[in-house]
This record gives sequence, structure tokens and C-alpha cells, in this order.
Amino acid sequence: FANRTIGQDTSNVVSSRLMRCETPAASFETGTAHLELSINEYDTTKDLTTFRYVTQPTVSGAYPNAGAEAGGGVVTVYGSFASYDSDDVSCRVGTIVGIQASLVTPTTIACQMPSHVPGPVAVDVSLNGAEYTDGELRYDYEQGYEVFGPTPKRVLASGGGLVSLSFSPGRDTLSELTC
Repeated sequence: FANRTIGQDTSNVVSSRLMRCETPAASFETGTAHLELSINEYDTTKDLTTFRYVTQPTVSGAYPNAGAEAGGGVVTVYGSFASYDSDDVSCRVGTIVGIQASLVTPTTIACQMPSHVPGPVAVDVSLNGAEYTDGELRYDYEQGYEVFGPTPKRVLASGGGLVSLSFSPGRDTLSELTC
């Protein structure tokens, strides 16, 4: 990190085989940085391990914003994802992380929604598999319904007949129902 050292701080040492290093702010918007390891502050590795600095993604909306508690639907998240590739794209729904997602275009990500208890949750996206957006998007999981019918099971081919469907449990908001 441009001659920046961690020093004697062992709080970044996770185990005998893992260390976490906080990245300093970049002096450029996007680009590649090199990372080396030193165990004695003098000798460093020489394999030029690299990572990329990228701009913070922004989200502007999502559709649909509600779905069944059983999950399985796809939510399209809109925003700015231009400096990313599709290798590490994932979604977070509530506290569930690492949900399958794909970068469809530089402005859309598709999230495969998992099952979840009914109620509102935050939906976030990650473009590096580790850092997520900040919970600006909401999604409402709705209670599942069992549909019975139709009645009658046969109608005339000339059209104009009526069929009935019943469902359980009942709905409070009838205006959302369509055939």
C-alpha cells in the first residue's frame, strides 16, 4: 500500500494463515494497486499481488418491489455499475448474504430472491462479494396463498363466460388482484 505498514498491530491477523489489511483511499477513481507482505518490516514478497480500486456503486430503484414468501422470483436492481465485471456480483436480502445475482448491463443487476418470512426487508447489491450498498431499496415479502378452482372447469369457446377462483387466506387489498 505505497509503503504503508500495519506495524505491530496484530488485530488484523486472523490466524497463522490469514491477515486482513485495510485499504487506504486511492488517489484515483479506478485502477490496479499492488499488495506485498512483510514479516519483519524490511523484506517483502515480490509476487506483486494486485487488486482493483473501483467506484462505489449506486442504486436508484428495483422492480418488482414485492413477492411471495416462498421466493424464487427475480428482482431487477437499477443503478450505476459501469466499472465492474460480473465475477463477484451478489445480493443481500435482509441479513441473508451471498445471494445469486448477475450483472445484466452496466445499469441493471438481477437478484434471485430467496424464501423469507413475510414483511419488508432491505435489498442490497455487492459487486465484490464483500461490501454491500446501504439499504436504500425495500422489498415486501407477502404471505403465500393457496388458490382453488377454477369453477367451472369448462367454458364455451365463444368466450364471455365467467370462472371463479377462491384462495386462502383472504386478501385485505382487493385492488391488487388480477386475472
